[in-house]
Amino acid sequence: MVINNRMKTIAEQHSVGIVGSVNPDGTPNVSPKGTMVVLDEHTIIFAEIASPQSLANIKERPSIEINFVDVLARRCFRAKGKAEILTKNNNEFKKLFHHFQKWESLTAKINHIIRLNVEKASIVSTPAYSVGETEEKLVAHWKNHFANL
Repeated sequence: MVINNRMKTIAEQHSVGIVGSVNPDGTPNVSPKGTMVVLDEHTIIFAEIASPQSLANIKERPSIEINFVDVLARRCFRAKGKAEILTKNNNEFKKLFHHFQKWESLTAKINHIIRLNVEKASIVSTPAYSVGETEEKLVAHWKNHFANL
């Protein structure tokens, strides 16, 4: 298993995934995507709606990383692997499309489905845990912080 239950929960509760791809000049391209779905322990899909640079990068350099950040618990689920682009005329696109129905009107704008075959997944935590902070204290602190913005 690559993606465990804890990772899946982070992705489901913090569904905007930050996708990192590589530009032609080798620099990073980072783009938030709000249509993430964890299919199984090895697969994440998202809809490509308005991401020409990410799409071009993935076509040429399919290695990507997706991060889901839990801003309250100060943890991140990181997934790395090779992505593939599924076009509307692809049978796999048609089989997976129903996963995006919850985004209602956005489904008409989906150009491609990107499928990440996850090769490596991990949880990254803030250094605060190493000095004795607990998740409960961090969540309470950051909920208060955001409530007072």
